[in-house]
Amino acid sequence: MNNLYNILFVDDTESNIFHINSIIELDHLPISPSFKQNPAEALEYLRQLKKEDFPDCIISDIHMPLLDGFEFADQYMIEFHLQNPETLFFIASSSYQPSDIEKVERHPCIEAFLEKPMDKQIFEKHLFPVLDMVLAP
Repeated sequence: MNNLYNILFVDDTESNIFHINSIIELDHLPISPSFKQNPAEALEYLRQLKKEDFPDCIISDIHMPLLDGFEFADQYMIEFHLQNPETLFFIASSSYQPSDIEKVERHPCIEAFLEKPMDKQIFEKHLFPVLDMVLAP
């Protein structure tokens, strides 16, 4: 297991950011979080990072104004995926739409769909094991 997972959360809803941050703090999850409220802000943030500072994982909401999570994933793939293939990209949503699941399954850089609200079990059972496999030396 990695000591600390560097995870970028992209969500335009303050209450979702508060919820995720609370889970990380209250459950003492091994996450060093970064929060961006929209894909444009996240892309600008990623452009400024050195390779060694790139997140282990990006978790993006689907439904956001201007760019949705899938459009963000498309732009991420163009700009960053080839240089950072070990960074995992997840899509999260509270609405379980079959069409969204199909898009996730077809998208070349999206690892999986995560259901919101996220909780400790989602991190421990679904996210950390995948990150451990990818990040293992």
